[in-house]
Amino acid sequence: MNANGTLYYRTYKNSGYSLAKREPGKAEEILWIETRPAFLTTDGNGNIYFSDGQNANKILQINENTGEGRIISDNCGLYLCIIDGFLYYTNHDDRDRVYRVNLSTLEEERYIQAAAFETATDGKNLYFINGDDNFNVYSAKISGDSPELTRLNEENSRSLCYSNGMLIYTGEDGRLRAMNTAGRQAEMNCSVKARGLTTDGKWVVIVEEETHRVCAYNLDTESTVSLGGDNRASYAWVSEGTVYAVSYSDISAVNTYDIE
Repeated sequence: MNANGTLYYRTYKNSGYSLAKREPGKAEEILWIETRPAFLTTDGNGNIYFSDGQNANKILQINENTGEGRIISDNCGLYLCIIDGFLYYTNHDDRDRVYRVNLSTLEEERYIQAAAFETATDGKNLYFINGDDNFNVYSAKISGDSPELTRLNEENSRSLCYSNGMLIYTGEDGRLRAMNTAGRQAEMNCSVKARGLTTDGKWVVIVEEETHRVCAYNLDTESTVSLGGDNRASYAWVSEGTVYAVSYSDISAVNTYDIE
């Protein structure tokens, strides 16, 4: 996860998984050991939230300033994001319905009666791939206890993310798509099939579906750059012109590639 240039991610050190962070120009820092974090998000106030794969995917909160941690939810929580003081996630124990937790009171409730796979937010609305409707992309306008749902496309979709007013995802053929938050499609001149993608608003970093090689697509120039030669990656992030890719063959290694 990239938060204002700081990366938070899962790493493998000393025969165990840990939560780590890397600030621009600084060395890796281990924040929490004996955890297998996934679906990380942050509130911008030093609190990091994630699904702990070593603890039945319960949702944990770690404060990177104090080093304190606590369980936010005992549910099997996936695809986390924060909007206006609430943590939204899909509850795998309840057919992947969308739940939310009030981060002040820790009260939680089922919020959207749909199965969500992949979520994204613009800070006001929730966007998700609806497994109950042929994996189309939906928006949920957050409004009190009754979110307003809108279907944005009609295509089996995967790997959703948001940046600068645009939703970027992969279509049924595995190739990049883009549309604005009203569902209007935009051209994407990229033929690479993606199994995972992230963006910083300028670059979309892709792990290729078949080869696990890393490439980056420039949203301004619509050009694609291959990175790392034959090096394969499990997943990758981009921050301030640098791509960080976890090695497919050595999960303790993070390769870096400069793209600017």
